[in-house]
Amino acid sequence: MSWKQTGAARPLLLYGARQAGKSYAVTTFGRENFQNLVTVNFEKDPLAQNAFRTSLAPKEIIKYLESMLDVRIYPEKTLLFFDEIQKCPAALTSLKYFAEAAENGEVPYNVIGAGSLLGVTLERGANEQKYTFPVGKVDEATVYPMDFEEFLWAQNYTWLAEQIRECYHSNTGLEDTTHQKALQLYRHFLVVGGMPKVVAQFVAESDYQEVQRGIINDYLADMVKYSEKKQGLRNIDAYNSIPKQLAAQNENKRFVLGRIDKNTNSSRDYRDCITWITQAKIGLRCNKVTVGNAPLKISEDRGFFKLYLSDTGLLCHQLQITGANLDLYNQNYRGAITENYVACALQNKIQSLAHELHYWKAGEKTESAEIDFIIGTNDGNIPIEVKKGLHVRSKSLNSFIRKYSPHVALRISEKNFGWDNSIKSVPLYAVFCIDGMI
Repeated sequence: MSWKQTGAARPLLLYGARQAGKSYAVTTFGRENFQNLVTVNFEKDPLAQNAFRTSLAPKEIIKYLESMLDVRIYPEKTLLFFDEIQKCPAALTSLKYFAEAAENGEVPYNVIGAGSLLGVTLERGANEQKYTFPVGKVDEATVYPMDFEEFLWAQNYTWLAEQIRECYHSNTGLEDTTHQKALQLYRHFLVVGGMPKVVAQFVAESDYQEVQRGIINDYLADMVKYSEKKQGLRNIDAYNSIPKQLAAQNENKRFVLGRIDKNTNSSRDYRDCITWITQAKIGLRCNKVTVGNAPLKISEDRGFFKLYLSDTGLLCHQLQITGANLDLYNQNYRGAITENYVACALQNKIQSLAHELHYWKAGEKTESAEIDFIIGTNDGNIPIEVKKGLHVRSKSLNSFIRKYSPHVALRISEKNFGWDNSIKSVPLYAVFCIDGMI
């Protein structure tokens, strides 16, 4: 809606993982806000690429599509949706000319492009120089899986989401019964996750795990389909290694390339896999920083990083954790699941900053202090410590505070809202509120 209200003079390009809801959102938006919607899906109808073979001039493209689809495409009144646009690099390039036509005073067309593997295709295309990206000519956004607030909306708990936001800003605790209810719903979210179709199945009390299995299988199929065979198989190995390494809870919790396949002699074989996974938006990278009071990019050490899945429900499915056995596996895996949940929530909220996530680890060899996440704001860096339960004692967070004196420090746990020795206590179900600090 913001894009439309600003005139939609530049095409909008949407990134996001498969099944995150891009096509559904654009289709619903188009039907509700335009006189008509025209969708061109380059994966389902590869012949549509012919519209871009002879000319990238918008008028010529529109004329071809109208003839091929037997529809009228009206300037300002039609939403033209290029779905799976990564399958047609020429269509991606054409967005530049749609924008320039509007800049030159022609009546603008409303164009949205989206693709589930758009990031991967752009990365590969840049290396092979097979396309021209419309730099500065498109608006861009990323569609992430639903967060916990949206999960509450889906179950008609809007009132609870509003109460959580009010308590977050006022630093007053929820009434205990409500607090326990919110924690119960949060535990449901851990195993269900935020993929829209999975949430819909859960709300309908249907088999959501079957949908999760299908999404994961689609991801694995894409890894082979959109890569060379050898690279595709490595991508699968790397993706399957993320849950294992998170569950292992190794001493420093970082992702180690050498642990993907112990039979390989070189971890360098898997470096491109991490790029593929993050560009496909199915994994989240969290880089180490060693200085807590400097811009995060300055002290970033990309040789050390943590890796999470982009949806906690898919992580639980990979680990064969369900609502029924979540408490049983509490001691071994709950910490990793909780940290993955917070990573997803933060990524959802800081997308406008176009930053990767970061964690802090003391640079001194004599100090082992480590903070789960650190985010940059206009008022300086904010350390965020994650605890899976009610036990919140932490030497690391206290060490960070003594060393850098941040204007605020956050501790996320099962405890209610409040302040604890200058640390803001944020319940696990309220991580979606942190956007107000950014």
